Amino acid sequence: MPMSSGIVAVGSDIYNIGSSSSSTVLILDCRSHTWHEGPSLRVKLHTLSASAVDRKIYVAGVQFYALKNSFEVLDTLKPQVVWDDHVPPISETTT
Repeated sequence: MPMSSGIVAVGSDIYNIGSSSSSTVLILDCRSHTWHEGPSLRVKLHTLSASAVDRKIYVAGVQFYALKNSFEVLDTLKPQVVWDDHVPPISETTT
C-alpha cells in the first residue's frame, strides 16, 4: 500500500508530517540545521495532504486501518502544541 507524508514550512521550521508510514511529525529547524520530533498526529494516516495558513498546519487524510477520513489542525503558536480534531461543516446546499 502506498503511504504519503506532507511537508510544510512554518516560519523557519519545516514539518515532515506522517513520515515513515506513521503518525510521527519531524521538524527541521532551519536556523540550527537540526531535527527534532514534534507532536504526533492523533491517528496514523494512509494518505494525507498538509497545508499551512497563519502558522496553523491543516492535515486531511484517510486513517490507516479504519479507512475513514480524518482532519487535524496544529496551532504552532500555542505553548503546548497538540493536534486538534476538526471536522469542517458540510454545506447542506448544493449548486
